[in-house]
Amino acid sequence: MFAYLLPGTYRGQPPIRSETCSKQPMAHMNPVHHLPCVQTKQMCHAKVCVPTIYTVLKSKLYLTQISANSNCSVEQRIFRVDPFQHFESISDVFGPENISDLCRFVEALDSEIKSCCDNIGLLCLAGMGKKQLTSAVLLIGAYLLLMLKQTPENIWDIFKRLSLEPYREGSDSSGSLSLVDCWQALAKGVELKWIQPPFVPGIWGCIDIDEYDHYASLCNGDLVQLVPGRLVSFPSPVELPPGQSFRDAGGSRRFSAAYYAEILCALGVTDVVALRGIDYDVAPFRAAGIACHRVDVPAHLPARAAADEFLRLAAAARGLV
Repeated sequence: MFAYLLPGTYRGQPPIRSETCSKQPMAHMNPVHHLPCVQTKQMCHAKVCVPTIYTVLKSKLYLTQISANSNCSVEQRIFRVDPFQHFESISDVFGPENISDLCRFVEALDSEIKSCCDNIGLLCLAGMGKKQLTSAVLLIGAYLLLMLKQTPENIWDIFKRLSLEPYREGSDSSGSLSLVDCWQALAKGVELKWIQPPFVPGIWGCIDIDEYDHYASLCNGDLVQLVPGRLVSFPSPVELPPGQSFRDAGGSRRFSAAYYAEILCALGVTDVVALRGIDYDVAPFRAAGIACHRVDVPAHLPARAAADEFLRLAAAARGLV
């Protein structure tokens, strides 16, 4: 579960390769505007019903989906959530933000809250729609967990009255992953010290956010560590002419085994397990001292036998898998 939310990368990965493009880090701070507080009302828009101002932390942090003006004795500052949100273009796919967006949001929100005067609350402004609201709740909940040490259950008690969108991988998997699942995964990462509030900006425990942005980018291989120091995930390589490390076609970029072998070797990977067959030359992996295995996984949910075989291979590996 933590892997679904937190495909992070370790510090000390190989340097960024010049022939691939790197995602630029997001600006650390959000634009901040002043907005008078409005009284709590109900509004419905785009299948969302949410209080105009929803209290997260009394006199300190609020959530809304609209910009509104009214007379109130408490002044609030707006903090926009949308720069930290990214949604799949496929309509029936909706999942949580990656760890990069989550950590950047928490770091920026924490800085803004600390800069507010005692009589000025911070108003998180989410976009219209259930997906936008659900994403904002996930991010704010991550702040409460990471910076204020609140439990997933206590966080859910704050937001449970909102009408939210269930996460799903497709049209037939609605509700398979909940916000509480994501916060529990994050809490487990904190417990294992995989993720911790940064003493140095951008370094969250085992996770270097800039390195994550680079390697998780589809332009650079979509390579992530599912479990820091243990499990790495990357798409199946493709056969390419000698000396060609990647190919752009059909709006996507695919990489050769030689490209991945260089990075995996530097990460300390000793075994590669193909989960859907091997249709590429594994020689570059073997030349780098990486053993290659195959486990046939069904198209939908993994069979128990396949899962057991994968765990056996992972346990027997000398390094990362």
